[in-house]
Amino acid sequence: MTQPAKSKRFRVALSFPGEHRPRVEAIASALAGTLGREKILYDRWYAPEFARPDLDIYLTELYHDQSDLIAVFLSKEYDEKEWCGLEWRQVRDLLKQKQQDRLMYLRIDEAAIRGLPSIDGYLPIRDMSDPDVAAAILSRLGIHPNPIADQAAVPHPQPPAPNPRSFTSKLPLVNPTLIGRDPQLAFLDQAWSTPATNFVQIIAAGGTGKTALVDKWFRRHLGEAPLFGWSFYSQGTSPDRQTSSDPFFAEFLPWLHLDIPPTASVYAKADAVAARLRDERVLLILDGVEPLQDSTGALRDSALKALLQELDTANRGLVVCTTRIRLDIPDDEPRARSLDLDNLTPEQGAEYSRHRGSTGITC
Repeated sequence: MTQPAKSKRFRVALSFPGEHRPRVEAIASALAGTLGREKILYDRWYAPEFARPDLDIYLTELYHDQSDLIAVFLSKEYDEKEWCGLEWRQVRDLLKQKQQDRLMYLRIDEAAIRGLPSIDGYLPIRDMSDPDVAAAILSRLGIHPNPIADQAAVPHPQPPAPNPRSFTSKLPLVNPTLIGRDPQLAFLDQAWSTPATNFVQIIAAGGTGKTALVDKWFRRHLGEAPLFGWSFYSQGTSPDRQTSSDPFFAEFLPWLHLDIPPTASVYAKADAVAARLRDERVLLILDGVEPLQDSTGALRDSALKALLQELDTANRGLVVCTTRIRLDIPDDEPRARSLDLDNLTPEQGAEYSRHRGSTGITC
């Protein structure tokens, strides 16, 4: 895309639904490294300027008349949001004026978008890194930062990539000894390496070792993806005990960098988390969910139920739940799978006891 004859205020305007804000903000920051923040229309960077009446008119003029390129992040949520609808009207008006070179469609998912014909081209970004998306947007502006041809003949050593973040302090401490669980570890390895698998539940009576199994397994995969672990055991299992997923969401939302008002509904929180995990590959471990289940296995907690239903259907990573009562999420290979964990054989139990006695470690 060539530089317009008359310079506009913004080189790029970003049109997106709030559910995908964390990712769009990361892309905006990457763009700012080349263009400067003042050349990118990203709403949070202009909050004081946007605190005005008739913001709808003001914003549409910025998109329509003051932006060289409008990058539209298309998703299911985009088609549902009112503000996105206002920006989409400006996009369609530019098409009417045959200014389609000022538009770039970026697809987060494959949801149908009203007014978008199937013949229009787009860039699928679900599996692209944020820097690569930013580079693609810059290329539409005719900018190719750091081309290989311009690099020095002697390569500079690159700093090691930081390890993905993890949160495991709420998981229980377990004995590190694991005997006779190689087939189950292989089962979990296969689930993690299969992109089509979204959800695994491990069902076993108390004391069988399901928590120890998951602990041993996830530690073999630390550093491969962001990891968040949470245990509900501390909330008790008696029928009259008040249990809730509120503490879990209170910790998980900020960990995901999601800014959700405390007054938001449980469904809004679940939807925000689900949308984020459809964009980012995360290993989510939920240990001991039975305090939030009834005797049939159904989840009494509305927010957690809504979240697991969403993630069971689609997410980029994997959810692993342990429970004493099978959750009412049916197996549907390879999307949803379950593992019934049996007690150790007498021989395996004897080996475990010998090891525990020799090390002095207790469960």
